[in-house]
This record gives sequence, structure tokens and C-alpha cells, in this order.
Amino acid sequence: RRLSCVAAGLSIWALLVTYSRAAWAAFPVGTFFIAPSAWKLLREVPHRGKRKLIVSGAAIVLLTATAVTLNLRSVRERLEQSDAGSARSRIDMMIDSFEVIKDNLVTGVGLNNYTIVVPRYDVTGIHRAWEPMPVHNLFLLIAAETGVTSLLLFVAIFVRTLVRTSRALGVCPPGPTAILLAGMRLGIICFLLVSMTDPAY
Repeated sequence: RRLSCVAAGLSIWALLVTYSRAAWAAFPVGTFFIAPSAWKLLREVPHRGKRKLIVSGAAIVLLTATAVTLNLRSVRERLEQSDAGSARSRIDMMIDSFEVIKDNLVTGVGLNNYTIVVPRYDVTGIHRAWEPMPVHNLFLLIAAETGVTSLLLFVAIFVRTLVRTSRALGVCPPGPTAILLAGMRLGIICFLLVSMTDPAY
């Protein structure tokens, strides 16, 4: 349990120093989605175990607060600074990716070929203003490079995993296995959310 608390604290620290606003936003959203499962597990834990969980939670909160405090200036600057058109450029790249997908619906353009072909589909001008780069959306990138069928299979893997872990949590007694399942769900949800604004190189 102590090791898991340390691991959780280090994970929060690692999340913080990514300075990724998308990752910062994805974590509380993902936590919200697994909150019902976490609450159910907490209610089923014996009284003595609840005290240990409260202490562990307080330790994680303390580690998080320490991490934020030590990096407060950098975090504030990251949140307040202009994105220099980054958000708008992502939308333009997504629009261009749809053009690529429409013309290569089944087979895609081939792995790692996106940046080679996207200038031909540059309806927004973003790839003329900047050098060609992958669309900052993992789902669209997969569809563009390997086809829509590959995208459906990719998404199906995670959907099936989320469904199976949800069922497992419903019958799993409180303990390390349940915590592992909840953490797995949180990680997958956060990954899928961040992938909507990142190509996951």
C-alpha cells in the first residue's frame, strides 16, 4: 500500500511536469468517470481499511499540493499564456485529415505516409504555412494512414477493455486487484481523451 501511494504521488508529479494542458484536463475528467466505481469500493471496505485509505488519500493530496506549489509559477504561466494559434491549427489539421480520409477510406495512405500526402489535401493552408505534420488526433491519424476499418478495430479494443474491467469491478472484492482495475480504467480513459488532441507519436 505504501508503494502504491508513492507510485500514485510520482504519477501526479509526472503528469504535472508534462505541462500538457490537455493531459491536465483529461485527468479530472477520467477521474469523474471512475468515481462511481471508486465510491462503491470505498463503501465495501471494512472500517479499519477505510482509515488506511483515508490516510493514503491524504498522502496523495499532500504530494499533489507539494508538486503544484513547487511548480506554481510554471503551471500558472502555462495556463495563462497564449497558445499562439495552437488550438486553431489543430482544427485546421483535422479538416485536412478528413479530406485525406475521404479519398482513402478503406486502405488509408500507409503507415508514416501522412505527412507526405497531406499537402495535396491542404484545403486550409495550414501545411503551407507550417511544415507538414501529423494531425493532432490519434483517431483521425489512424483512419488516414490505415483506413476506417483499422480505426474501428483500434477503438473496439479499448471499448471491450473498458466493458470487461467495469464488469470485473462489479464482482471484485475491495483490494489490490480492484484498485488495479480502477487505475487501468482511469489510464485508458485519460489516454483516449488526450489522443483527441495529440498524435501520440
